[in-house]
Amino acid sequence: MKYNKLYENWQRHLEEELEEELETVVSEDSESDTAMVNLLSQISQKLDGLEDIDTSIDYLIGALSGETALSAKMKQSTLGRFADASPQLAELIKKYQEGKTGA
Repeated sequence: MKYNKLYENWQRHLEEELEEELETVVSEDSESDTAMVNLLSQISQKLDGLEDIDTSIDYLIGALSGETALSAKMKQSTLGRFADASPQLAELIKKYQEGKTGA
């Protein structure tokens, strides 16, 4: 009888400890989730800023080449990084890059 009471008290004590630990883990997970949402929000804002910079660069390319920003963006997306460069400028860029890499 004495051992049963001792066993019941010990089991109740373990259940209380487990419940407290579970509450702590759930609380930490909630804080972690909030931190993750905040981090993802910051990343999203940074990416939006990069999109704005990309659009600004398209306008600059358009202004320098005499084309519209949309035309510059379309050329760049289909033909690559140097789509708007004149053939002479593209050749100079290529030679410069080859000189840098030693190719």
